[in-house]
Amino acid sequence: MKKLEKFDNKLLIVGNLGELKIYKIKYEIDISSHDDAQTSHTRHKGKIVEHLKFDLLNDAAFIEAHKKISDLVTDKQGHFEGPFGGESGDGHKLELEIINRLLKLIANEVKRVVLKENTKWFLVFPETYNSDLLLNLDDTVKNKLEKNIQANLVKVSPQEIMDKYILEK
Repeated sequence: MKKLEKFDNKLLIVGNLGELKIYKIKYEIDISSHDDAQTSHTRHKGKIVEHLKFDLLNDAAFIEAHKKISDLVTDKQGHFEGPFGGESGDGHKLELEIINRLLKLIANEVKRVVLKENTKWFLVFPETYNSDLLLNLDDTVKNKLEKNIQANLVKVSPQEIMDKYILEK
């Protein structure tokens, strides 16, 4: 019992370039009303069950991440007809700038919440941008990082992330 208590008040931060979810983990103990082989059917005491609850502190969407370069640039200035009929130009610099701006925004939000909560945290962020995100964080924030999972799990429930990637088997 109390295997999960060590996760109490820690943060689970799950994101990608388009979305960031920050959960505060709460340890709870309940009494299950279901009887099992160890509880008496005459007393109906139930069984003590520990579990984690996830309070969503922040759910941010970054619209810029979902836009196409053509949506952001209104003209084709600087683009030239390429040798094989396609366009060539400096569009990739704009894309890199957008990615860098998003990573800074995400890092600032992570920093703000981690310092405010003053607790250990778990990061779940895609491998492609994981190290770049960490480079945008201060050492004080990185020192509180308990586990870094390089995966895009924004659509996965926090309980499933804990079960598959964080809880010791």
